[in-house]
Amino acid sequence: MGALKHLVEESEALGVDAELPKNSEALMERVIAQGHAGDSCASVVKGCRRQAR
Repeated sequence: MGALKHLVEESEALGVDAELPKNSEALMERVIAQGHAGDSCASVVKGCRRQAR
């Protein structure tokens, strides 16, 4: 997460579009909140899925 936060901060400081790093950071925060912090990168796919209604 630290690297993504840094990427967002530096992008904004340099005036570069930070939309993609912000979305990536939000996705990773969701995945971690779902309890997948120690799982493989494949758990990111679960974070992309919509919640069942």
